[in-house]
Formats: sequence, C-alpha cells, structure tokens
Amino acid sequence: MGSPVTRGDRLGQQWLLEGRLAADQVHAFQSAVGKLDSMYRTHIEFEDRVLFPLAARVLSSEQRAEVAQEMAKRRNLNSFALRKLQPPGAVTEAVHAAPRKIENRRPT
Repeated sequence: MGSPVTRGDRLGQQWLLEGRLAADQVHAFQSAVGKLDSMYRTHIEFEDRVLFPLAARVLSSEQRAEVAQEMAKRRNLNSFALRKLQPPGAVTEAVHAAPRKIENRRPT
C-alpha cells in the first residue's frame, strides 16, 4: 500500500492525468489526505510550540540562516523566497487551509 504520502501522490497524479478517479480511489485519496493532514498538523504544532522557540533561543542568527538555507534547498526555494517567509503562525494557517481547498475540489 505504501505511506499516505506515496498513496496520496500516486492517486493525485492519476487524478490530474486522467481527470477522474474510481469511487474506491476517491475514498483512498481522501483517506491519504486526511492522514497527511493529521501528520502535518502534529508536526507543525511541534515546530511552532517547541522547536522554533528553542532554536530562536539557542542558535545564533548565522546558524538560523544556515538552517533556513538548508530547508530552502531541500524544498527548491531560492533566497528571494526565504526573505518572503511569513512567521510560523502564518505558515501554519496556510498549511491547515490546504485540506479545505482539496475538499472543495473532490473528483467526480
């Protein structure tokens, strides 16, 4: 079966390529997206509540810049995008809004 990321990606790509999913695939896609939503909410909450405040206290500005550069590199962001990053709370809200947008575009 694979992870929720793998299943969601595979079914999402299929939906985009073919323009539709079978009923069982729609259910599997919705289940994968729901699991991803839960995983990301937990992950982001930990980052916002524990990790980012700790990093702000113990890392120098140069070290935080190095971490930001590494994260951007892994996500294929450029340095301009880094300057445009919002505070963690704003990013959290954007990520949490994504599943609602997906729900409004369910395949038929």
